[in-house]
Parts: sequence; C-alpha cells; structure tokens
Amino acid sequence: MRVKHRDDESAWREFCGLYSPLLKRFARMQRLSEEEAEDVAQECMNSLCNVMESFNYSRDRGSFKNYLYTLAVNRIASRKRRRRPRLAESGELQRIAVYDEDPAEAWEQQWLRQHLAFCLKEIESDFAPETIVAFKLYVLKERPVGEVCSTLNMTANQVYLAKSRVTRRLRTVLNELIGDEF
Repeated sequence: MRVKHRDDESAWREFCGLYSPLLKRFARMQRLSEEEAEDVAQECMNSLCNVMESFNYSRDRGSFKNYLYTLAVNRIASRKRRRRPRLAESGELQRIAVYDEDPAEAWEQQWLRQHLAFCLKEIESDFAPETIVAFKLYVLKERPVGEVCSTLNMTANQVYLAKSRVTRRLRTVLNELIGDEF
C-alpha cells in the first residue's frame, strides 16, 4: 500500500528489490535473453508505477500475484513476437517451441522463492548468526543434520531448534507480506 505514493522512495526501493528479480528470473525461464529479461522486468515495473497510485486491491478481482503474472506473461509474449522472424530464419524457433515447464507453475515457484528469500533477509538480524547459518544449511541447502552439526559445532537439537524458530518467524513475516497466497 505504501507504493501508492510515488514519492515514498523507500517503499519503491523495497518493492522493486522484491519484484524486479522475480520478473527477470521468470522471463529468463521463458527463454528470453538476459537483456530481454531485463527489459521485461523494467517494462513491468514502469507499468506498475503508472497504475499503483490508483490500484485498489480487491480479493474478488484476483490477487496481486495473478495481476503481476498476467502483466509479465503479456510482456514476455510481446518480446517473443518481436523476435519471431529472426528466430524462424535461424532455426532457433523450433528449439524453443518445447517448454520444459508450465509457465504458471514456474511463476508460482519463483513467486514463493523470491518472497521467502526477501523475508529471510528481513528477519536475519532477529537471530544469532549461527542460527541463520544452521537454518540455511539444513533447510535451504538440504545438508544432513550430522554435517550441519559438525560444520557449526552444534548439537542436532540445536539445529532442529534453529529450523523451528526461523521457520515459525518466516511464516509470520511471509503471511504479513503475501497473506494466504502461500
């Protein structure tokens, strides 16, 4: 809601820091070049900047996540249409015609991953550094508890406790950020 005010620079910095990487990664997953993905992210953010002042969230009309997904898909499709003649000549069109992954499913995964990373960064200072490292090793990098224990000189109970405490706090912050969309 803070980005409804164009002059709230910190809100826009936070908003862009959260959603620009998501849009860029999603565009790359849809087989756009690095430059094209950057352009798509920028175009989406410009669009959002123009509509956020009058944006009224209504659960009945759909979620912001779906709005942003539709915006991104349309920008990506537009980019692909522009390069179609060049791709057809090079034979590249046949190579990219097969999708490895459903775009909607990829969007869901990237949406959650980006929000989790953002929330984890927000709460890191709430915990001792070794608690965060234990959580990252055990949960994010999926290292065995024994390996985490020996790496950090912790007991298994301490690793499980770190996981539990950080997960509980992450859920709270994530719920505040995106509600029941996760």
